[in-house]
Amino acid sequence: MKRNKKILTTVLACFALSIFFFFGTKKNSTRIYGEIINPINDTIRIYNSDTIFTVVLDKENKFDYTKLFDESISYSDSDESSFLAWKYLEMEKNGPTDFSVEENEFYALLSRMFEKTEQKLLKFRFKNSDFYKNEREEIENIKSYLSKRYNQMKDLPKKGELAIDFTYPNQNGKYISLTDLKGKIVYVDIWATWCGPCKAEIPYLQRLQEEFSDDDLIFLSVSVDEKEDKEKWLLMIEEKNLGGIHLHTSGWDNELTKNYAINGIPRFMLFDRESKVISTDALRPSSEGIRDLLNQALSSQL
Repeated sequence: MKRNKKILTTVLACFALSIFFFFGTKKNSTRIYGEIINPINDTIRIYNSDTIFTVVLDKENKFDYTKLFDESISYSDSDESSFLAWKYLEMEKNGPTDFSVEENEFYALLSRMFEKTEQKLLKFRFKNSDFYKNEREEIENIKSYLSKRYNQMKDLPKKGELAIDFTYPNQNGKYISLTDLKGKIVYVDIWATWCGPCKAEIPYLQRLQEEFSDDDLIFLSVSVDEKEDKEKWLLMIEEKNLGGIHLHTSGWDNELTKNYAINGIPRFMLFDRESKVISTDALRPSSEGIRDLLNQALSSQL
């Protein structure tokens, strides 16, 4: 059957579709590769707050894309191509979106972010109405995504505030909550067996577990593997001899990812002995400062 040519617009949360991100493939570059499960289109469009591009799937529904961050690129062939090239570079200039500002300031920033793009796009309103319509729709989609992201970040519990509790079953089906672990410092790892960067952190996480084995610190790993992949999760725990407490959410769409605005993994969080937030976006096990962070938490200096 001929594939649907309509572009599938997605966001970085498409980790759930088995997309893996590897940074630093080359100097000033990022490599993105993976596979789309049960695709309904032959291209995907990926965007976040400061970048947007389209990738074509191969015959096996896989893609492999390296983005060089080099603005000395020339484009030709059509006004539409030139506009897209200009828009891409313009969005890169915007830089990361600041979600920490007040609401009025955020929406003013959001409006300014697309002001030039919307003005330049007007030339296609009658010249190429389909192109104009698609680009307008894409701009609105990005605005909608950023607005949703802002509201998620705004509702996150801040440092010193009580954590939003979560409860999931372990390997044996016993339900364990974050608040069950009160009295201990809790270092949480949200991960999945299909996530390459998550698995890359495992050796570093295991070293931390060894180094802090005698301390008042619990390592809590929460898998967002789908329900049908539970056996893969159990097998990896056994084969890699993963320590700590392990919980399974039965999928990406859950209260944990919603309440903590998680749209990419691995994600690490740190909570104190009273289940209060130290960080909802903590350093990774491979990070240089992670030991200092954990020691400060243990000595109640945070």
